[in-house]
Amino acid sequence: MDLKVRPQDDFYRYVNGGWLDAAQIPADAERITPSSELDKVIRQRLRQLVEAVPADAKGDRQKIAWLYRSFLDEAALEKLGVRPLAQDLERIRHARTVGDICALMGQLGSIGVDSPFSNSVLNDADDPGQYALTLYQSGLGMPNRDYYLDDTDHFREVRAAYRKHVATLLRMAGDVDAEAEATQVVALETQLAKAQWPASELGDPSKTHNKVRLKDLPRTAPGIDWPAYLKASQATGGIDSLILAQPDFFAALGRMLQDTPAPVWQAYLRYRLLSAYAPFLSRAWVDEGFAFESTMLRGIPQNTSRWERGLDLVETSMGEGLGRLYVERYFPPSSKQKLQDMVKHLVEAFRQEIDTQDWMAPSTKLKAKEKLARLHVKIGYPDRWRDYGKLAIEPGDLVGNVRRARAFEYARNMHKLGHPVDKGEWFITPQTVDAYEFPPQNEVVFPAGLMQPPFFDPEADDAANYGAIGGTLGHEISHGFDDGGSQYDADGRLLGKPGWFTEKDREAFDRRAQAFVAQYDGVEAVPGHRVNGALTLSENVADNTGIAMAYQAYRLSLDGKPAPVIDGLTGDQRFFMAWTRKWRAKVRDSETLRLLKSNEHAPRTVRGIVPVRNQDAFYRAFDIKPGDAMYLAPADRVRIW
Repeated sequence: MDLKVRPQDDFYRYVNGGWLDAAQIPADAERITPSSELDKVIRQRLRQLVEAVPADAKGDRQKIAWLYRSFLDEAALEKLGVRPLAQDLERIRHARTVGDICALMGQLGSIGVDSPFSNSVLNDADDPGQYALTLYQSGLGMPNRDYYLDDTDHFREVRAAYRKHVATLLRMAGDVDAEAEATQVVALETQLAKAQWPASELGDPSKTHNKVRLKDLPRTAPGIDWPAYLKASQATGGIDSLILAQPDFFAALGRMLQDTPAPVWQAYLRYRLLSAYAPFLSRAWVDEGFAFESTMLRGIPQNTSRWERGLDLVETSMGEGLGRLYVERYFPPSSKQKLQDMVKHLVEAFRQEIDTQDWMAPSTKLKAKEKLARLHVKIGYPDRWRDYGKLAIEPGDLVGNVRRARAFEYARNMHKLGHPVDKGEWFITPQTVDAYEFPPQNEVVFPAGLMQPPFFDPEADDAANYGAIGGTLGHEISHGFDDGGSQYDADGRLLGKPGWFTEKDREAFDRRAQAFVAQYDGVEAVPGHRVNGALTLSENVADNTGIAMAYQAYRLSLDGKPAPVIDGLTGDQRFFMAWTRKWRAKVRDSETLRLLKSNEHAPRTVRGIVPVRNQDAFYRAFDIKPGDAMYLAPADRVRIW
């Protein structure tokens, strides 16, 4: 805290001033936040667990240890150079036809190499009990299309550095015309960027759910050799249709495949391969990849330690195997029960709030409460752990292990096609410091990694827990009732707009949502750069709804009893302080600029202060009045729920 500052003048500084004065962004990071600090704690715990695996261990524990140790063996990697990728590079050099190139994109995708095709296997929004294959726009080496099209000085500088980076990787792989090839690669990616949808348009499921029968793909996106791509990507079994999330992008890609010479595509795919595997090659490759991906794009001057990157590899390759070790040691059943009790209060608070909404028709309120009653909540870890029995991990074969792990996960997902949905599956690991809502299953997921201080403490008072983790619980639950979530019914079926709203309800919701767009558009995140209210709309609505529902749930938890005063602070004061405390952050400016262009969340400092100013209870708690810097007139306080 900073007691020299009045909460009425600068609430963010009042709550976080002491931390802001003391905190330093680590040299190997782009930010420091409560999440990143907790992640460091979890990493140390995971390191101890992995390095304690005995040499004679079997099963998943043996594979985890072998994978981790293969990453730590830098001496072996220095001897190999780029040789582990020799066969892949040779295969790319022999791709001469459109069919060859499309097949290569499918094959490379199965080992984690990005191309203009990106796919996922998730619930079919028309039939949530079955899986569907979705193809998305992709293929850019920089964060999103704005990095290619924005003509301000910062992005021109990034583009120049990117072209140099592409040339360097190609030259290191032996390409004699690397400079010319790099220019061609960046020009090709710029064409892809122009064809891509802007980030603000990607979140509307009614726009991105475009089902196309396989036999109709040549008419929808001619120029692509669809049979070659689908066969190579292992996507031909059990389906007769797929989803094209951005149909006009794939139509443009088809034209590019026909008009762009094969050598340009070859150079592009070589670069994509080299970029994807640079972190697992010798030191020169690691350093070059880091210099652009982390230092140039995010402002991070120093790479993380080798052991941390080794853990990252285990996390992405065998995350649930690692998570099983973690929860057995660090997540007691009592924490899960406490969270379940909090969720019950949040659901009840939301149910009561639905009844108070004068903009919703009675029929809409009934559907909202039905969906809320059928909400599925997952806490801690999966009921059934993932089976890694068919994953082959070999001692001392890092690149081979990475390829096999990526291919294993890819094949696991493709195997879902034609089978019923596994509703017990988790899409993040138990040790992750995050949470998510998944509309096709009407579920919210809160992993064990998030369920610990400073977000949740079973020994802390309810005000602090509801203000911190309670706000996160409310945030995720609310996504099922926002612009996108309201298009899915209680079974996870996509209805499209207006969803289970009436047309009049949808218009009223949109008017209120536009007030959020205007409010956040007015916030300057760093000098000269404002928040994009349209891009961040869904998350901003969820933040404001989450804090409102968490506050109501906290009041319900008191059951009519007065909240204790602790350290001179009332329960309501501790609640709002906990919310703002969890969003404290120091972030490098280049990272903030990257996020403003590509991330659907507002900057953390904005999330820590704007939602509290929209809550009437905040003004009562801290006696904030007209004339105070934190004061926002009632007519300017924005909320939907």
